[in-house]
Amino acid sequence: IESIEKLSARDLEINPFLISTIKHQFNINSTYDLAEWLVKQRIERGTVTGFGNTLQNIAKEFSNEKPFPGLTMRLKKNGKTYNLMIKSGPNPYPMQPAKDMEKILLDSKETDPNSIPIFCMCYGNEDAVSSVVKTHMNNVKRLVGKEFWAFISGDSNCRKKILTIAKE
Repeated sequence: IESIEKLSARDLEINPFLISTIKHQFNINSTYDLAEWLVKQRIERGTVTGFGNTLQNIAKEFSNEKPFPGLTMRLKKNGKTYNLMIKSGPNPYPMQPAKDMEKILLDSKETDPNSIPIFCMCYGNEDAVSSVVKTHMNNVKRLVGKEFWAFISGDSNCRKKILTIAKE
């Protein structure tokens, strides 16, 4: 909120191609409308990114192991080691970042051959996982939403408990 309050017109990046394309669909008819849309976009992106980081930090509380570079979490459980890359949700990922994420996960297995790399998403379900992830990250295990929280915590009600805390 503080950074939004300090914004000036010079801080807003205006893509004239994008604005020309969407101005009618979003009813951008004046400079005020344009400024309002740009500020709302910044608020939404900042909120989503910040809360995604919060979810990752909550998940990290279930392990005290140091993760490999590029990964979010390392978990030892039932005599096995898991290397996790955690993202907040099943949002569509561009193809190249998905391939890069899979490579980081697979490289962790080369460093530690007995480990199991897993791509994790804090919310959603398998049906919501983007086709890019399903197509370009199919060489690693995937955990989504409730099954992710249950796996890292050992508690099938973990997701529900975290949601209750978030609501409070």
